[in-house]
Amino acid sequence: RRYSVGATAVGSYIRLLADIQRISLTDVTASAKVQLQYLGRLEKGLIKVPNAAALRKMTEKVNGSWEDVGRLLVEDDANAKMGRQAALEWAVGRQLITDAQREVFLHASDEALRDAAARLRNKGRQQN
Repeated sequence: RRYSVGATAVGSYIRLLADIQRISLTDVTASAKVQLQYLGRLEKGLIKVPNAAALRKMTEKVNGSWEDVGRLLVEDDANAKMGRQAALEWAVGRQLITDAQREVFLHASDEALRDAAARLRNKGRQQN
């Protein structure tokens, strides 16, 4: 049963910012003292009332904007794509990615995004 469309957007926002910055999702969820599955359930809209403290901690861990998260939560028609768009705008503004990279991310499928993020994480591990 799906509860929160806004939570879906926030989950996508947090995940994409983590992926862009090569922050593991385990680290993101651990920072909020929640299980890894919490983020997945958030993205699927399965959490009736998201924990504000956990959302704030995860947002801080990925260097995101609490204002973006709040806006996505109250937006009537917020969805995963809107969450990704907000994350990409934030990332461009912080010079984490270029405008050209934002366009690639915007038009990529969820599967392609996961594959690209995995490649980035693996590349980061190889460099360390």
